[in-house]
Amino acid sequence: MSSDVDVMVALDRETVRDLYDYVGVVHFISDLFPIAVDVANRDVLKASIRDKVEQDAIHAF
Repeated sequence: MSSDVDVMVALDRETVRDLYDYVGVVHFISDLFPIAVDVANRDVLKASIRDKVEQDAIHAF
């Protein structure tokens, strides 16, 4: 069984304007950790899981 880090991000739409910008952010975050990273955009979380995810979240900055 492998471990990973789950990261939820809130993106500035002026800075991250398209898919290429988003992929760049995901790669940047992934490069910070020596294990697999799952990056989720807060704005597109399904309503059915949003409350639980936000309740469990640890705000880093």
